[in-house]
Amino acid sequence: MHGAAINATMQQVFYATAIGLTFSYIHIFTNRIWLCIVMHFLLDLQPNIATMDAQPSPWGLILLIFGTAMIVSLLSIYAFNRRANKVFEY
Repeated sequence: MHGAAINATMQQVFYATAIGLTFSYIHIFTNRIWLCIVMHFLLDLQPNIATMDAQPSPWGLILLIFGTAMIVSLLSIYAFNRRANKVFEY
């Protein structure tokens, strides 16, 4: 993000990571990539992406929404991985 405030850039890194983890879980859970592609396409339709007008949001809101998504995705991927490893051990 050329010329954007560092706070806005850090928020983008955080929510992009959270969304990536969420997409990973959706792909693992459904074993289909098309849903992630459609969701990513819809995410790219945000009007502020086209204008490159990145203004920082309150960190509390970012952490509440995307932090929750990140934690749920990580725990779900971990649980899925543990179950898969138990199946392959036998």
